Amino acid sequence: MQLATKFRAALAKGDGSIVFVGSVASFRGTIGQPAYSASKGGLLTLTKTLAQAFAREGIRVNLVAPGLVRSKMTAVTWQDETRLAATTRQVPLGRIGEPGDIAGAILFLASPLAGYITGTSLIIDGGLSA
Repeated sequence: MQLATKFRAALAKGDGSIVFVGSVASFRGTIGQPAYSASKGGLLTLTKTLAQAFAREGIRVNLVAPGLVRSKMTAVTWQDETRLAATTRQVPLGRIGEPGDIAGAILFLASPLAGYITGTSLIIDGGLSA
């Protein structure tokens, strides 16, 4: 919130875009991680609120919501072959996400190609939540 406010004027000069990184936990609880889910849910509503507040200045605000993506935080899953296999069986695309999957979505939302998109969230989870 503080960064969005700090750079608001500069973003307005260039039809700027803010893309927050949330999680699929923005939409549902996560057993054993109540603070994580609550913070991601808060980020979802912050996205919608700032999108409305900044829209008249030409600033778009959106959120990407990754599912399981190969990262340091998820290593406990993808470094264990049994866990990884069990997880990928549940994902319709048959694999976990890669950082590039998220980067591409962020680039799209930040680009002029998404010039009429604001206040939305893009779930990137290989179809798991479909």
